[in-house]
Formats: sequence, structure tokens, C-alpha cells
Amino acid sequence: MNDDASRGPTTSIDTSEQQPAALTNTEGECRGHMFPRGRALRHKAGPLLLQYATHGCPVDCGRDWTAEEMAAAIAKGPHLSAANPGAAAQFRAEALAKARQGLCSIVRWADIEADPPKRLKVSPLAAVPHKSRAWRAILDLSFGLTVRGRQLPSVNESTTPLAPPEALDQMGAALPRLIEALATAPEGGGPVVFAKLDIKDGFWRLAVEEGAEWNFAYVLPPAPGQAADDVELVVPTALQMGWCESPAFFCAASETARDVAEDRCREPVGSLPAHSLEAFMLPPQRWPEGQGPERRGDLHRRLEVYVDDFCALAQTTNVRELRHISRALLHSIHEVFPPPAISGRGEDDSISEKKLREGEGAWDTRKELLGWIFDGVARCIELPRAKVDHMDGAIREALRAGGIRWKDYERLLGKIRHASIGVPGSGGLFSPLNMVLRERVSWISFRAHRDVGAALGDFRCLLREATKEPTHVRELVPGLPSFIGHCDACKSGAGGVWHSGTEGLDPVVWRVEWPGDVQDNLVSDRNRGGTISVSDLEMAGLLLHYIVLEYLAVLRHKRIGAFCDNTPTVSWAAKLASKRSRIAGGLLRALALRQRVQRSSPLITLSIAGVDNIMADVSSRSFRGGGGAWARANLSDNDFLLRFNSEFPLPQNKCWRAFRLSSEIASRATSVLRGEKSTLASWSRLP
Repeated sequence: MNDDASRGPTTSIDTSEQQPAALTNTEGECRGHMFPRGRALRHKAGPLLLQYATHGCPVDCGRDWTAEEMAAAIAKGPHLSAANPGAAAQFRAEALAKARQGLCSIVRWADIEADPPKRLKVSPLAAVPHKSRAWRAILDLSFGLTVRGRQLPSVNESTTPLAPPEALDQMGAALPRLIEALATAPEGGGPVVFAKLDIKDGFWRLAVEEGAEWNFAYVLPPAPGQAADDVELVVPTALQMGWCESPAFFCAASETARDVAEDRCREPVGSLPAHSLEAFMLPPQRWPEGQGPERRGDLHRRLEVYVDDFCALAQTTNVRELRHISRALLHSIHEVFPPPAISGRGEDDSISEKKLREGEGAWDTRKELLGWIFDGVARCIELPRAKVDHMDGAIREALRAGGIRWKDYERLLGKIRHASIGVPGSGGLFSPLNMVLRERVSWISFRAHRDVGAALGDFRCLLREATKEPTHVRELVPGLPSFIGHCDACKSGAGGVWHSGTEGLDPVVWRVEWPGDVQDNLVSDRNRGGTISVSDLEMAGLLLHYIVLEYLAVLRHKRIGAFCDNTPTVSWAAKLASKRSRIAGGLLRALALRQRVQRSSPLITLSIAGVDNIMADVSSRSFRGGGGAWARANLSDNDFLLRFNSEFPLPQNKCWRAFRLSSEIASRATSVLRGEKSTLASWSRLP
């Protein structure tokens, strides 16, 4: 069993009561298809979920609309995408099916126009492509209706948050935690396997409070031959995809199910009752019953949920252990989202049987989870080729057009951020990509924002490069460093030391003197017109520090730690981005690319007090103008090394070695400090 402390404090759940074979409905009338039972009801979130189940999720979408505003919204109707004949037919069929299940009602506008409900708000329906069916319907609750030349706040803008915000705390960390779990699986422990379960019509399973459903009405695309004035409204009683509060309400339920499943997994293997869907999750027949050793100690595993996707990871091929985890997940999900046989509502199981039959739920060493293909044998992740091609095409079209629309850029940037998780080197490209977001222009011209176009072009190259060889998870997850260093930079120069961490390395000291023009351009009280900050110099020093280590050791899949006494540099290196300094952004881009070339883990940069960074400090200040006795002595490289060994003696008669960076490598860093543009190729290949 893995340590789950990274998710926060574990909720204690009473397990003294055995789960009965036949479960009864929760007392009280349920508005939706979610209600907690058994252990889920004893979870700390159980009372809140019970309130949502019996009374609905609370809603405050602002002031009531006027009759004129309602009429204008109905006249607007669906977006053009939803008016597509194929999409319109699909959405009409889905609305009729949901009406039969009690999840929505369909009313004619003519029947309520004279006295419409006070809370009625009508938003346009949109259609987006979907992987499992032709179209997915999304209610555009961010649409701002214009009436008499004045744009009204959208439903989302008018919403007062009432959902528990902490419910979203875990969502963004689900993918990184799965990657970390794969990276930390013990070597020699065998392959890692994965499984995934999906909640069918997730948001539709939670209802809103009575009367609040009118806030989420939309015009149903007309049927062929339907009169233009015969307008039908769909009034959903459930949470809607597109409402800003829906994810938090739903995650409160799905995270509870995950917690309960985690608690069940801790019980002895074989102690959980059978589940009707477990056969879909059992591994292929090539894994015979009992294959692989059953653990006497802890089993390395991880359970995560991202909204409605439940993901499981386990380092075992033992079928009894996998059946145990499967039962824990299935029973726990059904305690929050009960099947029709228990709830007496709906037509389909809350767990998508369609996806189970397609094999998504079956344990396997290779599985697509949260948009990434995980390989539990090679311990790698990669993007599906279709996603790579889609992003590549979008970037190519934008570069060809010389710019991109603002909304298209926001969508593309979201996809790039998701992809950057597993594309080493791409994290250093975000400084210009993020800076342009401040401007809020309708069209982003790459002539005016050349660094944005260059960053997109660089990302396209790295994305294609990543398809040639999947990314090993050790390149993405830091850990105890194999090598440890200290670095520093000042007006006169930069320097540092490297020595052993978990792996042996002969201690090395290095230093570089900055050119005169770089020193003259440093911002100071006497030179307020300078363009280079001390933090920019420190960032350049960290970049050179990493490059020095490249020549000292093989860094593939190695973890590296570096101490630095400059707070902005430590922060920039952790995020691989700077919000304000374009120079730092260029240096971070170079650092990320070098890590990509070396295939090392992310550089762990740690803060250290200046007084404790003495070895790196004297290295950077050992040139004329650096201050102190070392600078006044104007030491040659040989004299510097002799003095360094004298001042900082090593045990067992060992000696510091000196490393001298070539002028060509140092000049590449100083060119970025000067504000000069560098190419991807110039940092991908070093002499």
C-alpha cells in the first residue's frame, strides 16, 4: 500500500459494520441520481452529499432576467454548431431520453411566455466534437447576451460560488501523482498495471435545488419541418457542463468515492464481496489466477479521480490483488452513484458499461489515462498520436497565418500546457506565451509578438521530437539528487561547485567572468537605465552550472539538486517560467532544452542563505571588481584553484578539480543576457 499523505489528511471511516448484500435507499426523496450510502455516508463529506442528494445543489445565478431579456435570448437560440443537422438530431434524441429519465423537462415557450418563471435564463447550446460519439452538447453559460446595445453578464459571471472550493484541490494533481507513482514504483518489483472507470453522464447525476433549474434552460434545436415560432425549451434539473460551479459540486462526490475506495483497499486481500462488474476489470487470460507473488507487505498502488474518471495503478500481476482493488473501486463508486437496481432511477449503470465492454476498465500494462498513454513496463508516457497531430496542425496554421485569434490561442495554450507535462524541455517556453495573456487583444500578431511565434515553433519541434521516443517518467519527477551543487552570480562573474549526492562525483569548482558590456548593463542605483538585473545574472549562472555538470557525468534519468541564494532564480527554475523578465525567460528556455537533451529529471533548485553559499560566492566574486581579497588578487585559474583547495580542503587528501567552460558556451549565455535571440538548435547542440 502506498503512502497517500500527499493528498492531505486521510479521513477515518468506520469499517466495523459489514456491507449488507442488498442495500436500501437513503431516507428522504432524492432529486438526482447521486446519494451516499454505507461508508460514503460515514465519510466527512457524507452529510454534505446527503444534503445535495435530497435538496439539490444550491444555486445563485444573480438577478432575475426581464421578459425582454428572456425573449432576446430565445430569439438568439442555439449556436450555429448546434444547428448542424446531425448535431441537432442527436441533441433532440438525447433531450427526449433525459426527459424520460426525469433529468429534464421540455416546455413550449408559447405555453409560458405570458407568465415565465422568474428565474428563467436561456443560454445558447453549442456542439463540440467528441471521441465516443459524433457531438457533445455544452451549454454556453459564459455567453453574454446583448440587449439594446448593452451586453449582459453571463450566467457564469452572475454566479455566486456556493460549491465547496476545496473539492477541486486534488483535481489538478491527479495526473502528476499518477506519473509520480509510476516513477517511484520499486525497481525489480515487476510491471505496473493500470485500469480506468468512467461515470456515465457524470454531471447529470447531481441535481440542482428545486426551482433553480430554470437558470440553465436552452432552446432545443428544431426538428425538420418544425415551425420557426414553435420554440421548445429544455430545462435540465441537473448540473450542466459549462456551468462554473459544476466541477466543484461533482468532485465533492467523486473524491468521496475515491477516499472510500482507498479505505477499502487497505482491507485484507479477498475480504471484499464480489461485484457484478468485476469481470470487466480482470486482466487478460494470459495472466493465470494467482500469477505473480502476493505481497506480504505493502502493495505499491495509487487511486486517483479527475472529475468523473477513476484511475488506478498497481505494481502487481497477481489476479487476487487486482480483483481486490477492482472490488474496492466498484463498490465505493456505487455507494455514491448507485446503479438503477438500487436507486430505482434511470436506465443505465452509473459506471459506463459501454466503456467497460470496450476494455477501458481492464487492468493492463498499457493504458490511456487522463489524455496520456502510460506504459508500465517501459515506465514511459506519451501523447496519443491524434492529439500530437491536432496540436501540430493548429500551430502550423497559426504560424502560416502570422497570428492567431485570441480565443483560439487560449484553447491552444491549454492544450500546450497539458502536453508540456510530458514533453521535457517545453516548460521553458511559457514565459512569452504567458506574458501575451496580459494584453487581451482580439488577434495576436506574431510580427508584433515574435517571441510568441518563436515559442510556438519551438514547442512544435519538441512535440514532434517527443513522438520519436516516449518520455521516461524519471525525466518528469524529481527525487533524491545523484549530484549536488551550489552556484552564485554577481556583477563580475558566476561560479559554483559540484560534488557527490547519491552517486559518486569528484568535487569540481568552476567560474566564468562576465564581459564588460554585461557588467556595464547591470541595473543599480548608479545605473537605473540598465537592462540586466542581478536575478538575470543568477539565472544565467544556474544555466551554466547545469551545463558544467553535463561534461562531468552521464545525466540520463538522473536527479540533480542545486542550491542558489537568489529567491527569484529558485522560483523561476521551479516553474521554468518568469512573469516579468524576458531575459530570464530566454535562459529558462535554454535550461529546459538542455535538460531535454540530457534526458535528466527536472533540476531541483533549493534556496540557501548567502552566508552558507560561501564556496560558490567566492568563485563568482574572484574576478576584478568582485569585491574582497580574492578579487583584489586578480588570480589566474591555477592560482585560484590552489587557493580554493587551501581555503576549502577536502577529506582523505582529495583535491578540488577546476572546470573551464569554453568561451563559445559562455557566449551563448551572455548573448541571452544582451537580449539577443537564440535558436532551438543553438541550445540543442553544444560544443
